[in-house]
Amino acid sequence: MKKRIITGGIMLGILLPLIIIRHWIAEVGFCVVAMFMTFMGAFEYTNAMYHEKPTLKIYRIVIPIMSSLLCFSAINATYNLSEVIYELYTLLLYLAFVIIILVMMIFTKESDNLDIGNSIIALTYSGLLFGHVLSLRYFEPVNINNTFVYLNGRQSLMFVYTIVIITDTFAYLIGRKWGKHKLSPHISPNKSIEGSIAGSIAGSIIGVGLIYLFRIVRTTDHIVLVILIGLAFSLILSIATQIGDLVESKFKRSFDLKDFGKILPGHGGILDRFDSLIFAGTVFYIFLMVVEKVIL
Repeated sequence: MKKRIITGGIMLGILLPLIIIRHWIAEVGFCVVAMFMTFMGAFEYTNAMYHEKPTLKIYRIVIPIMSSLLCFSAINATYNLSEVIYELYTLLLYLAFVIIILVMMIFTKESDNLDIGNSIIALTYSGLLFGHVLSLRYFEPVNINNTFVYLNGRQSLMFVYTIVIITDTFAYLIGRKWGKHKLSPHISPNKSIEGSIAGSIAGSIIGVGLIYLFRIVRTTDHIVLVILIGLAFSLILSIATQIGDLVESKFKRSFDLKDFGKILPGHGGILDRFDSLIFAGTVFYIFLMVVEKVIL
C-alpha cells in the first residue's frame, strides 16, 4: 500500500501540472508523456504475447512505436479539431499500420491468426483508444449558450479520471466489506455485484458535484435538468469504467498474468493503472465529438 501511495503521488506530481498549466511547455510535455504511456501500454501487451516466441519479438518494438505515433496523430487531430483532415490522417495512419502488421505477419513463419488478432488489438487498444483519451487534454473549449455549459480539455480529462477513481474506490471498498455475489467470477473473482452497484452510485452522485467543481456548468438555472443529465451521464461513465476494468482482466486471464507490467510499483503497468480510463475516456471523447460536430 505504501508503494501504491508513493507511486500515485509521483504520477499526480508529473501529470497534474502538465494538464492544468496553460503554457506551450506543458502542452509539449504532456504530449511526450502521452506518447510514452501509449508506447509502454503497447509494449506491455505485446510482451505478454510474444515473450515465448523469439521470432516475433520484433513486434514488441514495432507495435509500440506505431501506437505512440497514433497517439501523436490523435493529439494533433484533437488540437486542430476544426480541420477534419487531421482526423482523416489518424484514420489513414491506423489503417496503414494494420496493413503493415498483416504483411509482416504473412512473412513471419511462426505467426498464426491469434498473433495477428492480438497485434491489432494492441495497436487499437493502446494506440488508437488510449491515444484519443489522452488527447482530451488538447480539446478546444465547447461553450453552449455562452455560459450554460463550458468544456475544455483540461476540465474534461480531470472530470473523467476523477469519476474513474471514485468508481474504482467505492467498488473496491464496498465490495471488500459487503460483497457476496460475484460480478464476473470467471474473469475477476474479487469483484462483486454489490461493489459494482456502489461504485456506479457513488460515481453518479459525486459526478454531479464534479460538474460544478470543475465549473463545467456555470449557472444555477435549470438545476434540476443539470442534476438529472449529470446523474445519467456520470452513471454511463461509471459503467464504462467497470467494463474497462473487466476487459483488462479478461486480457490478463488469457495471458495468465497478474499484472501487465512493473513500471508503476504498487500499481503494475501502464495498462493496469489506466485500464478503466481507456474505456470511460473513449466514451467521453465520443460524447464531445457528438456535441462538437452534431449539436453545435
